[in-house]
Amino acid sequence: MNFLWRQGKQTEESSSLKEAGEEALLFADMFGRIVSSCYHKCIESATSGGKELSIAEGACVDRCVSKFLQAQQIIADVTKGVNIEPSSSSPQPSP
Repeated sequence: MNFLWRQGKQTEESSSLKEAGEEALLFADMFGRIVSSCYHKCIESATSGGKELSIAEGACVDRCVSKFLQAQQIIADVTKGVNIEPSSSSPQPSP
């Protein structure tokens, strides 16, 4: 009987590890897309020799990453079937 309990525990652990691995791959993919997109939009010159971003480049990267994550959240909400309503719209009373 103890064997069955261990087998169930191993299956549960391997399932958790598989899910964690898939999540890590998705995160790495999203990070790669953010870097690719925002680098090309914001970084002026990779050969400038500077080790730090300029203030303008840093601000651009911040905005780019923020917009990218907002867009991903909207896409996730839409694909889950969540209705997104503008915050400025208020319910109108029925006549």
